[in-house]
Amino acid sequence: MARVTSLAQEGAMIVRSVVPSYGSDLHELKRTFLMAYKELASSLGIINPFIKELNCNKEVAIAKLNQGHILATDIANQLCESGIPFRNAYKKTATFIKEANETNKQVHDITKQQLGFDISFATAVEKRKNNGGTSRKKALLAINNLAFDTNYKNKFAEF
Repeated sequence: MARVTSLAQEGAMIVRSVVPSYGSDLHELKRTFLMAYKELASSLGIINPFIKELNCNKEVAIAKLNQGHILATDIANQLCESGIPFRNAYKKTATFIKEANETNKQVHDITKQQLGFDISFATAVEKRKNNGGTSRKKALLAINNLAFDTNYKNKFAEF
């Protein structure tokens, strides 16, 4: 990908160096675009076999979720949604994180005890329904939009 990036910069330099009304020098871009296309096509050619071999260890993934206070931002957002001003919500979340660190817990466990609202990884993921979001519906839509074969799509259908 470094080569593609350098070719993009090369193309930008060619365009900037050409006098605005004199476009015949732009034929130099043809070589740059063709090289970038070739490089990109060869890079994309290795993705499908690579992805077909990916496996997800659900136990490890779930264990990793309980490291690093992953839901801190979601807790702050939940506090904002409940009417607490933005800055106050983030300060309150920082207090929860400090307490979680001191008691060797995760911030979502502290919040559950003190505020009474339960926030889970599943609800945090499902809330992200914007384009490119992580909700199941958006993720499946993105997978269906990919031009990979049926085996690839079926491999991820179980999640």
